Amino acid sequence: MKIILKQMFILFITMIPATFAGMIVMALCRLIKFPEGPVYVASSNIYSVLWLALYGGSTKRCRKKKLNGLVKVREPCLIEWLRYCLIILGGSVAFSFFTEWIIDIINILFGKEIVASDHIGNLTENIPVYWLILCAVIISPIIEEILFRKVLLENLLPYGTCKAVLLSGFLFGVMHLNIEQLLYSTFVGCICGAIVVRTGKVKYAIYLHMMTNLFGGVIFPRLPVERTVMISIALVLGGLISAGIEIKKCTKK
Repeated sequence: MKIILKQMFILFITMIPATFAGMIVMALCRLIKFPEGPVYVASSNIYSVLWLALYGGSTKRCRKKKLNGLVKVREPCLIEWLRYCLIILGGSVAFSFFTEWIIDIINILFGKEIVASDHIGNLTENIPVYWLILCAVIISPIIEEILFRKVLLENLLPYGTCKAVLLSGFLFGVMHLNIEQLLYSTFVGCICGAIVVRTGKVKYAIYLHMMTNLFGGVIFPRLPVERTVMISIALVLGGLISAGIEIKKCTKK
């Protein structure tokens, strides 16, 4: 337990200078009046890259269990990939709605907006789609998956596979630093961690992360409201069915 707490401490300590670096870059870019898109890309990815470098360097001598040393199953087939996508998207939608419900209750109880209900929408509404795709769909998933599903996961695996997957997923959710993303990011992190442990390869988590960010950050917010409701219901139902199939397969083994 002490080792796990130490890993958490190092992760949060190394996040502080990375966050300040991202904020400084953002302030400088806005000072010289750079467009909002490049500012968003530069600040967020300098933050992510620096955090990865600081945490990786700080834990270089820690006890690890390499992903390529895990017992791996065969490569996922197309049908399995479809199920993974439905599980992640359906779960993300369900946890997003649940979080919105919690936020609404908190704001009603206090009689004013204590917690912002659309933090991500307000942050990205003025950023062109191509910059969002570059940052949120391509660059960020690669860096974040290497940090959480490669470096951090390998540091936690010696203390139990289940603990490593759940803790790396939870820390991934906390890393987003806002209530709106906490639950569904934790869910996505845990699913990605489980797939990495199952296959021994981070690339599958990167693909799923990219797909999740493309749908949730670029496509879904730009759909008409009536379509989002129908698609959300379909995704949640598809996710539940897919999860049931995967659970049944696991219990048979």
